[in-house]
Amino acid sequence: MRDDQEKFWEGDFGDEYIERNKGQELINAKVDMFSKSLSKAENLSTVLELGCNRGLNAFALKKIFPFLEYTGVEISKTAYDILCSNSAVNYAKNESIYDFTPPKKYDLAIVTGVLIHLNPKKLPIAYS
Repeated sequence: MRDDQEKFWEGDFGDEYIERNKGQELINAKVDMFSKSLSKAENLSTVLELGCNRGLNAFALKKIFPFLEYTGVEISKTAYDILCSNSAVNYAKNESIYDFTPPKKYDLAIVTGVLIHLNPKKLPIAYS
């Protein structure tokens, strides 16, 4: 059963957030951030992003690591539909991060701007 925060992100607010967070300028900023933070990463071939929205991090990561296999998990159906049309995305799942079970191990897992929006009582579940 979805909690209030999950319902919130699946609804109108989530759709509005998708529209506010797009564009090449934002992707370029993410490329800069990931270039610096992952500059010493070696043999990075798979990444899992939980709460990936429309997949802007996928575009940014693929600019740095062109052969990266990207998997995104997104609760919003609207964002998921956009994510599925994103050429940088290899695999996508439309479900809550609480329900997602990774099918394999990944070289890198990222969660950006998501944890702050989760029900504090459910954070231990998200951390596991």
